[in-house]
Amino acid sequence: MIDFENIENDYRSYNFLVDFYRQNKDKAYQTIDISFGNVDFIAANTCSIIGAIFQKLQNSFNGIRLFHINDEVKKTLQRNGFLSFLGFPRLPDYYHTTIQYMKLFPNHSRFFSEYIREELMGKSEIPGMSDRLKKKITEGIYEIFINAAMHSNTKEGIFTCGQFFKTKHKIEFTITDLGIGMRNPISQYLRTSISAVDAIEWAMQEGNSTKPNDSGGLGLAILKHFITLNKGRIQVISNNGFWELSAAGIDKRTFSSEFPGTAVNICIKTDDPMQYVLTDEIIHDEDIF
Repeated sequence: MIDFENIENDYRSYNFLVDFYRQNKDKAYQTIDISFGNVDFIAANTCSIIGAIFQKLQNSFNGIRLFHINDEVKKTLQRNGFLSFLGFPRLPDYYHTTIQYMKLFPNHSRFFSEYIREELMGKSEIPGMSDRLKKKITEGIYEIFINAAMHSNTKEGIFTCGQFFKTKHKIEFTITDLGIGMRNPISQYLRTSISAVDAIEWAMQEGNSTKPNDSGGLGLAILKHFITLNKGRIQVISNNGFWELSAAGIDKRTFSSEFPGTAVNICIKTDDPMQYVLTDEIIHDEDIF
């Protein structure tokens, strides 16, 4: 029996999940029993990462069983649909706090776009912004999905999930793929070996792209700028690298072992009184808003 821990949106929790995968990745044709006896909180959006890891283990014909789940944790993970993938009944989300757990594939881009508009950007708790800006931020999140679909070489799915934390005044939304990660493709493109953290740092710079004749996505640049003004957060996990942009600045660390893909988590503060407007069709860093 493996003991699970509380899972927050922080480096410690992500490192626990990476280490959990390391301990179990070589198993095949086994039943992996997991105890939630010590768990009284799981940030529901992290089901995107947990679900991707479970899928990776199930691909080796392993079964996964969960035991001793706290009632509140269980209800939350039934409302967002995550536990229905493990045989538990789904519960209705009467409180409208979840962004449903989904397993998608690269050819589901149109469905993902609608999912973002309705499940995330359509929430009344999103800070006030013009329709034009909302469209560009949606494009930035869509760009993350497209990067996962086109460049990760994933054949095992793309996992998305989110949660509105009313008392903490924030929405967290996560996209995870089981692809090849950022380090090797970017190292090949730059023709030099770089670390996973440096690869993430390079990918998150405006204008950088491994796609031919592409100067980088404007949607992602606008998303980053909005998150900075909103005092939210963007976190990226890829290979053994961790990168975070927040009000405190940029935090870069490494994990004890490798994550089997890439995860991007976006945190939007909902108690932001600002009314954001996109002011120019051709946008530069100094005049985005």
